[in-house]
Formats: sequence, structure tokens, C-alpha cells
Amino acid sequence: MIKGGKSKGVIEKLVSVGLSEEYSDREYERRNYGSYYNLDKIRDGLRSVNNNKLFDRIKSCGEKRGNFCGSCWCVRCRERIGKILEDRVSGYIDQLNLNNEDLRMVSGVIGLSDFSLREVNRNIKWDGLKWKRMKRRLDELGNKGFISVGYEFELVNGSFMFYGKGDVDLKNERENEYKRDQILGIFDDENYRFDVDKRKLFLFNHFHGISNLKDDELEYVLGSEYFVNGKKIKKNSDCGWYVRNFDKDKDLDVNLKRVCGYGFKNVYRFKYNFIGSDYKNGEYLSKDELGRLISLYDEVKGRGYRSLFRNMDNLDIE
Repeated sequence: MIKGGKSKGVIEKLVSVGLSEEYSDREYERRNYGSYYNLDKIRDGLRSVNNNKLFDRIKSCGEKRGNFCGSCWCVRCRERIGKILEDRVSGYIDQLNLNNEDLRMVSGVIGLSDFSLREVNRNIKWDGLKWKRMKRRLDELGNKGFISVGYEFELVNGSFMFYGKGDVDLKNERENEYKRDQILGIFDDENYRFDVDKRKLFLFNHFHGISNLKDDELEYVLGSEYFVNGKKIKKNSDCGWYVRNFDKDKDLDVNLKRVCGYGFKNVYRFKYNFIGSDYKNGEYLSKDELGRLISLYDEVKGRGYRSLFRNMDNLDIE
């Protein structure tokens, strides 16, 4: 048995060797993988997890009228899914006569889970209990308001994120550190991490959406529902969510389309930061990882994609 200070050095060396081997394996595949057509990546990923039926659906999407595969990795269906959220928010905008200055982009953390449908559904169900309590507080507000969001289930390789640099864009190192620190903070609260091993693959489950509620109204409606260890997550607003105003230099329609489609990305890489336009930061998912992720979204989405959304308003309260 290794004792004392030597054990830490030996463990770190073993971790370093293991990561180097995994980086080498991914680099070997990456040389050609980066030049693949996306449909080829999807095909190889789904074949690796024996889900040929889903690939056939994605490949044939749109061949017949009304034929939709329903996958976020299909350009046609990804836009269709984002349009569901966009149409819902547009209805509120028309009803309340809102504009850019009235709307905010909101993002919140559901929790961490292992890479399984069962645990993702458990996260969603737990989040739903929070929204029921929030709805009661929303109904107590004097002003009319709404919150509409879409869920995102982001795959994280804990070994890469916490124990090695990997394929990280050093220009965004501050943002990379922020994301690592935020997820590490979530690990400290057992209510959010659901027995996840941070040295392995896990899912960072969260949502992005839109609300017209002001800062003080969000603080009242959310209460402490999204606090971790009794306080807001690092860099988030006082309500517990990340909140930012719409871009004033962009048209409302542009802002609306961008935010409503933000959570439904066709991911092919791990992502070390929260920069939406940064698609070159992180190792490519292996074929098996990509196939499992595409399959998980297909299983979790529910009839009419209803499990991908959460919504509430108090417009029927007089």
C-alpha cells in the first residue's frame, strides 16, 4: 500500500498517463474525423450504439411531406424544435406588446447526472417541482409575466475538464476556468450532482430561455430554488439564474431566433466554456459518445418534444 505524500504523486502520474493515452487515441481518429460530413459522423455514431433505425430516420427526414425525424442533429428538425419555443414567446410578445428592452435571456442549472435516460428524467422531474412552487409565486405578482425555456443536456468528460488541459483554446482560458469552477461548485451540493463521478462522463443539465420579468420579480419568483449550497452559482444573477438583456443593436426577430434555438445544438465536441459561438474548444466526441448522446435526446424528448420545454405565465390571473 502506498502511504504518505508519495501516494498523491503516484496517483497524479497515473492520471496523467491515462489522459495522455486517451488524448492520443482521440487525436488518431481526429485527423480524418474533422473532415467528415456531419451525416457521416451521425451514421458512425449511431451504428456504434446499434441505433440504425434512428439514423435511417435522420437520413430520410423530409423525403415525404410531414415526415420529421425529430433530432437536434438534423438541421430541418433542429430549426423546427427551436421554432416551438420561438412561437410560444412570440405569442407573449404580441399579447403584452413587448419589445427588445422588455425581454431577457435566462439560463439555469437543473443538475448533474450520469449519462443515462433514467437520471436525465429524474433531473427534469426534480426541476418540475421547482417550477410548481415558482408558479405560485408568479401568480402573486401584480405585473403580467412569463418564463419559457428549452432544456439542454451537455456531455462532459470530467477527466478532460478537471484533470487535464486537452484541446482547450487558451484565448478563452478565463471562460474555461469559470465553467470548470461553476461545475465544481455544483459537485459540492449533493442535491445537484446525483452521485456523479467527476472523473468520468456525466451530463451537465441546464436550460436557456426568455422572460419579461425584471430583476426584483425574478428574485421573488425564483426565491432560493436555484441556489447551490445556499447561495447563487458563481457569476449568476441574484435570482440564481444567469440573466442578460437582449442585444439592443439586433432586431427583435434576430434575438428571438438566436435565443430560442440556443439550447438545441448539434454537438460534436466537448465544450469547456459558455461562449455560444466557440465551436473549436474541446475534443471531438468519440463515435460511441456521439451515438449515445443523439440517442438520449431522441428518447427524452417525449411526444411533440414536450419534455424539452418548460413554461409558465400569469396572464390568466386578474
